[in-house]
Amino acid sequence: MINGFPNQKMDPRVCMYRLGNKTRKTVNKALDTDCGDSDVLNESVAELKKVMDTEDDNKQLFSYDSLSLIHKCLQRIDTNYELYFYQLLDECRVVLPQSRKNKELEDRLLDLNCKQSSRDYKSMTSSVSVGSSPSKETPEVSFGSEFREMRPTLIAVINAFVTIGGTFLFCYKAVEYSLPEPHVSTQVLSGLFGALIVAVAEMYFLVRII
Repeated sequence: MINGFPNQKMDPRVCMYRLGNKTRKTVNKALDTDCGDSDVLNESVAELKKVMDTEDDNKQLFSYDSLSLIHKCLQRIDTNYELYFYQLLDECRVVLPQSRKNKELEDRLLDLNCKQSSRDYKSMTSSVSVGSSPSKETPEVSFGSEFREMRPTLIAVINAFVTIGGTFLFCYKAVEYSLPEPHVSTQVLSGLFGALIVAVAEMYFLVRII
C-alpha cells in the first residue's frame, strides 16, 4: 500500500509522478558518478540520463514504468541507495490521470435527461385537471359530471322563481280579499312590490351560492 495515495483502489500504474526534492538530489548525484571502465555503471547512468531527459517533454512527470526504471538505475549506480520502490513512490507527488470523455456516453446521458424532462412535463400537465382527464371521458360521463356540478345552482334558481311567483300571487290575493271590491291595478302593484322585495333577497343568496 502506498501511503498518502489519493485513491487506494486506483491502479498506481495509470498515474503520473513528480520527483521529490530528496529523490531529485539522489538522481543528480548518480548522474555525476564517475563510472570508470564499468560497463554496467556506464549503461545504468546512460539509461538514467535518457529517462531524465524525457522529463521536460512530460512537464516534469514520469510514468510508473519510468519511475521503476529510475529506481533500478539508482540501485545499480549507488550502493548506499537502500530505498524500496514503494518508499520512492511515497516521496513522489502523485498526479491522477485526466478522465477521458466518452462521446457516446455523453449523448446517451443527454438523451435520457431529455426523456426524463419530457416525462416530468407530462406528469405535471396531466395533474392540472381535477379527477380523470377530460380527453379520456365519454360524452355521457362528462355531461353527468357537469350536471352534478350545476345541480345546486339550478335548484336555487328554480326555487327563487317559485318563491317570487308565490309572493306575487300571495300579495295579489291578499289585497283582493282585503278590499270590498276587486281593484286589479292595486292588487298587481302590491304583488309586484312584494315580489320585488323577495327577488332582491333571493338574488343576494344566489350570488353567495354562485
